[in-house]
Amino acid sequence: MSVLGRNACRVMPEGGEKSASPRSISLLAPYAEHWARLRDAFAAGWETQPDDSELLRAAIGHALNFQTWRSLAREENLDDAEAVTLMVAMIRCVAHGSQGDSMGERVR
Repeated sequence: MSVLGRNACRVMPEGGEKSASPRSISLLAPYAEHWARLRDAFAAGWETQPDDSELLRAAIGHALNFQTWRSLAREENLDDAEAVTLMVAMIRCVAHGSQGDSMGERVR
């Protein structure tokens, strides 16, 4: 995976790394790394089943993603408080819902 990895959607327009110049990728890499560290720092504050840690990181990463907020505001017409409530509820569902079985086991 490239320098931007999973965080490319945070810092690039549609088309991602394929349409970005190598210079753009190298300039934006610290930005992507910052958001990955922030996601991991938030995730460290939640207790989950070991199998759910990747799901928790994904939920937090989704909540931090600008495109998520843009979609909630523009397409779903949520105000800031509603968007925050939704994202916190999603993260709580992953974290607190993992008190017993892992999320993957509950979905199957």
